[in-house]
Amino acid sequence: MQPNIRALLKAGTVATLLATFLAACDDSSVNAPESISANSPDESKPAVGGAPQGVQAVPSTKAVAETIDELKQAVETGQGMGVVASIDHQANAKSAGVDIPPTTLIMLSQPALEIPLLQKNQLVALDLPLKMLAYEDPQGSVKLAFNGVEYLRERHGLGEMETLIELRNKLGKMAESASGSEVGPHEEGNKTTEEAEGIVVLASTNDFQTTHQKLSQAIESQGALKTVTEIDYAAEAKRASMSLGPTTLMVFGNPKVGSPMINARQSVALDLPQKMLVYQNQQGQVFVAYNDPEYIARRHEMLEPGQQAESLDIEALASVLAGLANTAVTGGADES
Repeated sequence: MQPNIRALLKAGTVATLLATFLAACDDSSVNAPESISANSPDESKPAVGGAPQGVQAVPSTKAVAETIDELKQAVETGQGMGVVASIDHQANAKSAGVDIPPTTLIMLSQPALEIPLLQKNQLVALDLPLKMLAYEDPQGSVKLAFNGVEYLRERHGLGEMETLIELRNKLGKMAESASGSEVGPHEEGNKTTEEAEGIVVLASTNDFQTTHQKLSQAIESQGALKTVTEIDYAAEAKRASMSLGPTTLMVFGNPKVGSPMINARQSVALDLPQKMLVYQNQQGQVFVAYNDPEYIARRHEMLEPGQQAESLDIEALASVLAGLANTAVTGGADES
């Protein structure tokens, strides 16, 4: 039987916690504490089927690899975006001993569109970089999926912005070019979200530089975690002749953790790898924020009726992220 993760977290032993979690990936007996401060939807709302919350998906007339090639070509030919990273989740899953159908994620970026959203709400970074996911479902059909603009608007309280209209048009054009299918004007995900739903935010007792350094060190000290990318949005804003307070997104993960989640519901790859945001608001307060794994599981309807979250180690993953965040926001620079 595995050690109790709740006790490990209270003891502050992040390294031990993560090691235990990874060793327990196939053990449903692991316990975990409740999430620390995530905004959750009304528990009285009934569960509904259909498309995942806020996800827009269109069928592709091509194989996954060809769809991704067409998408990259569309990006290169006038959409104004750049490819930040390409993740072959099928290959990653194979390295972790998990067999999933072809599933490839492309991360995209265009500061001219992203910075205005971040100026409105820095927490938008938790849904950045922009992503498009091509995957073959269990029935052999290929789909191209991405987060709908309405989801971003509602989750981050963005209101009516011209930037969102431009973003919707660009994503639609790229999806049509890559998939060979028409993206209709009303094909947003069939469910809405609440503002700040599923976002965990912790106030830091440290300044921005110290908080960022401590979080980076906490992640890097875990050999099992791999950093995918780190984006300094304040620097991106400066290069685009715009202004933004300190805002840095760290993207990291481990196939042993993410692959079973993707195997349960492929669309969850839109919310993977894991992300943590360090930012400073206009009042000079520093925060660490991340997406609550239990919210992600609900959003993508990963669990079958009666299935417990422990079966996918979602609660354990939430504990790991809480431990990393707490390490970053407490103590001083010499106490990491």
